[in-house]
Amino acid sequence: MATNDEGKNYFTPAVDDDNLRAISCHIKTASPADIAFGTTNGLNDKEILPIMRYRNLGPDCTLSVKLTPILRVYAVKGYHGQDVITPDLDSNVVLSVDLTSLPQFTQWGVSFDKDSDRVIITRQTD
Repeated sequence: MATNDEGKNYFTPAVDDDNLRAISCHIKTASPADIAFGTTNGLNDKEILPIMRYRNLGPDCTLSVKLTPILRVYAVKGYHGQDVITPDLDSNVVLSVDLTSLPQFTQWGVSFDKDSDRVIITRQTD
């Protein structure tokens, strides 16, 4: 992040580094800056929904945020395709995996064990 001739802060081009497991922002602004990390809603890529916000970061500092995206899968008994799933799920986590530990393409097998009345998810290997 830098400051232009008009005194406005702007993001400089991102640097891609496959070995870096964090988002870093080097703040080289004339005055403190606010930074927010977030996601887009998929319909409008210009509308960012903030997840984390940092205020008044001083000039000439670096903000680094390590993110660990976790995929959690729940199995809900008796669900029908038109049902709305609410936050009060009556289910335990069937699978929890750190997405950064997986290759770019991963296949999974899903089965139901009638004896234990459980959904089983296993990673498929070549």
